[in-house]
Amino acid sequence: MKKNNFTHYFILALVLGACLGFIIYQAGPNLLRLYVRLGVGISEHQPLFCRDPGQEVTRGEIDQAYKSELKPYDYADMQFLAPKEFTIVKETIKRYYYKKHRRKEHGGTIYILHEPPRYFVTLFPDIAKKGVNDDYEFFTRTMKAKTVEIHNFTDAFFTVIKSLFTPYLGDQKNLKMIRFVVSDKRGFITYNLCEEGNFYDCNVFINGRGDYFKVYIKDTSKLLDIEKVYTIISTVRTTKQQ
Repeated sequence: MKKNNFTHYFILALVLGACLGFIIYQAGPNLLRLYVRLGVGISEHQPLFCRDPGQEVTRGEIDQAYKSELKPYDYADMQFLAPKEFTIVKETIKRYYYKKHRRKEHGGTIYILHEPPRYFVTLFPDIAKKGVNDDYEFFTRTMKAKTVEIHNFTDAFFTVIKSLFTPYLGDQKNLKMIRFVVSDKRGFITYNLCEEGNFYDCNVFINGRGDYFKVYIKDTSKLLDIEKVYTIISTVRTTKQQ
């Protein structure tokens, strides 16, 4: 009798397990999307999660006249040129300056961050198993992430990363995303021009080296357009570059 009961419960467990597996297989993407919306707080209607960079834009010419007006900044690991009207803040990956207004700078501010090649794929080693082998591909997947296209845990991961790595961009009503090549750099720009100011989030990679720069520009006086931003980010370099 006991043996029969054991067999009965064992078969019942197998059937329930098979049913649960089928439900997860069929409803998994919907459950993941629900988790991202409710658990992480990412709205599928938020412009950032409805758009991707689209076609790559190449800028062959830089405004040399504007470049000559920029002020040089030198640090132990990096150099770049920026408008003298802006406050410059060198950041680290540990400071989420872009998510909360912890700082009280007045006027325009440029936050800049530098990380060495393969920083992100080393930080998330399991992601290499999904075919993401360098930081540029990591950000390509991140920038393309959309809530409506979450089908598995990898999609959900990059959607959450997109939320974490994107600075404050105002109301996002005029949000645009660009994949670009300029000078010896390539990367992604997400920007919004609104009443509050012009906001530019630039994720920049040096071709052939893989060094990563985040240049977040909070232009409250609306001094910069996208062409001037291209000029600014074209100047970022490591101190080791020749």
